[in-house]
Amino acid sequence: MNWSERHLNWSVVLAALVLNIAVYSISQFTDLEGTLFLIFAFILPFLLMIPVVAWMLNRKNRKPWWLLMWCFVPIFGPIFVLTLSNKSDY
Repeated sequence: MNWSERHLNWSVVLAALVLNIAVYSISQFTDLEGTLFLIFAFILPFLLMIPVVAWMLNRKNRKPWWLLMWCFVPIFGPIFVLTLSNKSDY
């Protein structure tokens, strides 16, 4: 078992940090304004995090419907999902 499987919550937090920094850096070097910047800088990292959170929920042996809480409850959804206990055997 590697580090990312032992520390699932930290893996998600680090993935979010790296994705946000990468997308924000790319958006600063391009000439994006208005709605296009909003889509690129905020919505794209959110959409790219969905498979990472789905992987975490799968490794924690949790139901996929918890992903809906991550997506649709603005501030507290990710906090609730990250505080879920691990029900897997390892």
